[in-house]
Amino acid sequence: QRQEMVIIRSVGISPKRISYWVLINGAIVMVMLYIIIAEVSPHAYHKFKVRQHFLKRNLINFSLQPRTFNTPIPGLTIYVEEQNKDGDYQGLVMHDNRRNQPESIIIASKARLIQTASDEIIFELFEGSRHARDANANEQILSFEYYPLNITQKAVAFSLAGQEAREMSLGRLIKAFKESNN
Repeated sequence: QRQEMVIIRSVGISPKRISYWVLINGAIVMVMLYIIIAEVSPHAYHKFKVRQHFLKRNLINFSLQPRTFNTPIPGLTIYVEEQNKDGDYQGLVMHDNRRNQPESIIIASKARLIQTASDEIIFELFEGSRHARDANANEQILSFEYYPLNITQKAVAFSLAGQEAREMSLGRLIKAFKESNN
C-alpha cells in the first residue's frame, strides 16, 4: 500500500488528484443508488402490487385443475372432470356455500369461465341443475339449459390513494405529506 503511494508521488500525481477521481466515482454511484431507491424501486413495487391484485381477483382462471376438488374462493368448491383445449370444462360439480346466499350444489355437463369488461367473473353453466334448501329446509331443484353464475369477489378499491409508502416515489411522498398536513 505504502509503496504504491510512493510510486504515484514520484510520478508527480498528488493525493488530492487521486482522491478527486475516487470522490467523483463515489458521487456517481451515490446518484445511481438514489435514483434506484427513490424512483425505480417504488415504481416497480407498485407495479408488482397491481399485478398481485389482478392475480388475486382472477385466481380462479388459473387454479381449476381437472379431477381435483378446487377451492378458488372461500365457500366455493368446484370439481371438474376435464378441461378441453378451448378452456371449457366438462362434467362440473360445484358446492356454493358463500355467505351472501343459501348453500347449494350445482351440477352441469359443460361450463365456461368468462371475464366481462367490468372485471366480473362469470361461470356459464350448461345443461344441469341447482339443488338448494330454503329457510324451511325444503329442497328446491332448478333444472337449466343455461345458468350464468357470478363468482366475482367483492373488490377492494385499488387506487393511488391507497398506496403504501414504499410504493411511492420521493416526489409522491412529499406531495402526500404536504396534503396530510393541510
